[in-house]
Amino acid sequence: MNDSLPDVWNCPEAFEFICTKKWASLAPTDLENMRHCDVCNEHVYWSANPEEFVANSSQGRCVAVPRTGLPLDGPIGGRVSPEYYRNRVVHQAEYQLWRNGWQQVLDRDPLFILFLIRKGYPDALALYIELAAKFPERQELADRAHILLAKSDERDKFVEYLLTIDRIDEAIAITRSTQYPSIAGKIINILLSMNLVAEARKLLPMFEYYSDGYYRSICAIADRMAGLGQASAAIELYENYLGNITKNFTDVESNINNRLSDFRLLEIFGNLVVDFPAESDFVENTNRILGDDPRRKKFVLYLLNAGQIDRMVAIAETLSHDPHLLIYLVGRSSEINEFEAAQKIVAMQASGQAQFDGLNWIVNRLRSLGQNNRAIDICQWYLDRMPNIPVELEAEVLQTISNLRSQLDRR
Repeated sequence: MNDSLPDVWNCPEAFEFICTKKWASLAPTDLENMRHCDVCNEHVYWSANPEEFVANSSQGRCVAVPRTGLPLDGPIGGRVSPEYYRNRVVHQAEYQLWRNGWQQVLDRDPLFILFLIRKGYPDALALYIELAAKFPERQELADRAHILLAKSDERDKFVEYLLTIDRIDEAIAITRSTQYPSIAGKIINILLSMNLVAEARKLLPMFEYYSDGYYRSICAIADRMAGLGQASAAIELYENYLGNITKNFTDVESNINNRLSDFRLLEIFGNLVVDFPAESDFVENTNRILGDDPRRKKFVLYLLNAGQIDRMVAIAETLSHDPHLLIYLVGRSSEINEFEAAQKIVAMQASGQAQFDGLNWIVNRLRSLGQNNRAIDICQWYLDRMPNIPVELEAEVLQTISNLRSQLDRR
């Protein structure tokens, strides 16, 4: 029998602790695989492999296992945790032995995972997840393990695992039982990434009403609502929040009011696109409702992204004093191949460098698409229609036309 470096485990409750004695120091008996401990007056059974370990431990016996065997533990502080091996490169081989050993034990008797969880083994959750994948039909085992994991130090990681397997209600219940806002904030963000807005709202009571955590969470929830086309619900959420503020909360109120303006604008977007199909009415009503520049800028970007190109151009005309926005609209229109819209916006620009920059956006995009003839036509349009073109810019446009024609000739 290879008895090098064995450890003695006391197992009335599945390895309650590791005895400080060694196998060689125990009194022999008539059986080769059994010795007697005169300290606790118990027989100790040699377990050379996972099968023997499971068989002996399941009967409440004290067991001895080889240090190089399965499972692997050491004498430091009564038990060396797997973290000791995992965090030290020189012990990686031992750690792998330890982990592989427990995987083999659990394959033979999955109930041992309950003891691992109860004893706080750092890898207990990871081992349970692997075990649950192997034995999905063991619902009773899962229920018992979940009760223990919900109270363990790894419960936040356990909650994340529950979300991945669609145990949403259970994850929320455990999160609420922790009473830790930091865990709630993390789980809210995960729920929102899954578009589970109603579920995320259930965790808001975990924060104090005037805390930063409540404010950040309510903003995250409202943003996700707006992203899902629920601007009205986001507005209602914010209005209820503001209505219940009784303290002097000036900065937060200001920020919330700014966000409310944005969400109300989103509501208007939808209504306007539906209610004002005639372009003249659309422009007239837009200017009346969105009477300030910041809102018009947001509106025109919304129209562009929504594919409302003609309306985007009409609103852009009211922003001709903003060259940076106009050149952005030229670039974005060119990227989505709306070249006529891009030309109209170039014509809105003040003459000179701004118009020339817009022209280059269009020409470069057409050139990348291999549409050199159309690029030449637009260059000619620029020369014919744009007033007061500086001489040096006119020369550059003529050179561009020459280069485009040369490329066509080479083809």
